Amino acid sequence: MNSSLRLQFGLALFILAAALCGCSPKKEAKDSPKNDQWRHSIYPITAKALPDFIAEETKKQTEAENETPVFKEHLRQFAEYISEARKGDAPFPAIFNRDVETYSLDRSAFASSFMGERIRVARWRKSDNDRRRLDEVGVKHLASQLTEPWKDAETFRIEFKISKVETKAAYFDVDILAEMNGRIDAEQGRSATGLWKIRWHKNKRSDGQLRISSIRLTGHEEIVSYVENGRLMEDCAASILRRDEKLIEELGHGMDQWLQQLPGAEILGHNGLSIGDVNRDGLDDIYVCQPHGLPNLL
Repeated sequence: MNSSLRLQFGLALFILAAALCGCSPKKEAKDSPKNDQWRHSIYPITAKALPDFIAEETKKQTEAENETPVFKEHLRQFAEYISEARKGDAPFPAIFNRDVETYSLDRSAFASSFMGERIRVARWRKSDNDRRRLDEVGVKHLASQLTEPWKDAETFRIEFKISKVETKAAYFDVDILAEMNGRIDAEQGRSATGLWKIRWHKNKRSDGQLRISSIRLTGHEEIVSYVENGRLMEDCAASILRRDEKLIEELGHGMDQWLQQLPGAEILGHNGLSIGDVNRDGLDDIYVCQPHGLPNLL
């Protein structure tokens, strides 16, 4: 094909593409909206609202990230106060508003969710007996109720973890995971996991510093374990695996052995496990992701 034919062929392709894309010149109808009007009427979010929404969300995220060190420091002081308060009076930290809102933890609202030979699990449910207070006494009362099972414990530890921060105009709502554990004596240990929502108000005081204005428990679970020789944890893999011959057959061998038997097996990949309540019986189930060539296990 000579250069003249190539030029004509390329021009024909260009004209065809322009026609398909609607780029060919057409006379605009009188009733048809202009390009900008059409875009704004069909895609109002994309044209106008979306940039504003993204800017607003970015602003909220930045504000939350800037205040996160304050949240962590206040939680550290709060955990230290709770740990010391279980032994008696402790200095009250200056991280709360004077009218801080709290709800008591009704111990009679705990219900057993699992009872085994060595482990007992109880879950707290909200009740009408959970009293609302608007002062520092409510915080002291809540701390006393939370640590009541560990009052005479040999060891005790509490830790807070931030899971979510929601930014509002006047405050921050922060979802907290609270973990407590300790050894009651040589043969008994107790642990607890709680879901809290703590609110920090902005500029609540004249100094402009953030203060905790509300503490709410949304979930709480306590586990009592009866152990021997003071061991809070024990390797029970053998006792669990022996219940299922298939598990022993697949998990009882190393990867080197499977590579020799399965040509398609690979040692590289995103292998691991997940934990969740699949059958909703209140107990954790384990889902094992195995290497390529081996079936996953539940």
